[in-house]
Amino acid sequence: MNKKSDEIVQAIAAIHASHTNALVVLVKTLQEAGVLDPTHYAANIRLTIEANNSRIGPDVQRLLVDLAELMEMQDETGTA
Repeated sequence: MNKKSDEIVQAIAAIHASHTNALVVLVKTLQEAGVLDPTHYAANIRLTIEANNSRIGPDVQRLLVDLAELMEMQDETGTA
């Protein structure tokens, strides 16, 4: 890849990481408020993958699986 392509890939990776982090924080906050069970959210992500596997490619499916796994991780530390 040339330098410009590398910069684009790095920018996309940074955007993905920041969005993933924001989702994790949001889910943790909603869990602490008692309005969301992260395991249910993860299950819904997995159902979405299955329901749309003919429309989304394997790369997107892997990213969604990673997100579901992050949601299922048990983290006892609070954010507040």
